Amino acid sequence: MKKDIYSMIAMELDNNELLLWAGQPKQGIFFRKSDIVFTVVSYLWGGGWIYWEYHVMTQPYSLWYKLWGIPFMFVGFYLMFGRFWVDAFKRKYTYYGLTDKRILIISDSARIIENRIIPGILTRCYRWLVRGKGFFSWTSLTGRVTSFSLTTLPNIFCLLDKPSSTTGTIIFGPLSLSWLENIYQFGKPPPPRFEMIEDVKNVYELICKIQRQSSHHAI
Repeated sequence: MKKDIYSMIAMELDNNELLLWAGQPKQGIFFRKSDIVFTVVSYLWGGGWIYWEYHVMTQPYSLWYKLWGIPFMFVGFYLMFGRFWVDAFKRKYTYYGLTDKRILIISDSARIIENRIIPGILTRCYRWLVRGKGFFSWTSLTGRVTSFSLTTLPNIFCLLDKPSSTTGTIIFGPLSLSWLENIYQFGKPPPPRFEMIEDVKNVYELICKIQRQSSHHAI
């Protein structure tokens, strides 16, 4: 498995670029602190529409009333259960890499179609191959490679899952002290991160070491 991860990252490396570390998020279904709010809302939503559908199905209501609640009920099932499977699926195909020049976050999909360069950030978008035809959309389900130059990285924070744990998350950007930090606010996703990686302290220290060396050479 480790060999496959390194091979995936190696395909994105530039000439004379040295891969120092590669990994993946912890696999499987997990319940985060930020899921508490979503869970309460989802069970209120889903439970309400399940009750609605049960009520109209057992009473002499018109077909319209019986069909009306079905889409909302399925949304409730997704919020209650499906989103955990989607999250696990995305993490299964997410790869992290650290080189002597940059940090890479890869969401594996099909093949590269476009490069978009933002100051300090390179994003390559992929597309799915659907029925033999190319198709892509700007969603979290499309493959994507995002890299951050180590000389232009924003603030970096290392968060342990538990005080005695070797697993944790490295966040590249503003850190919210709220336990709701992983919730999307105002349509904006949380900052990029190495999420739930093993040996997080050593990876964090390696990033800081490379940054110090880069700063020293720049002087």
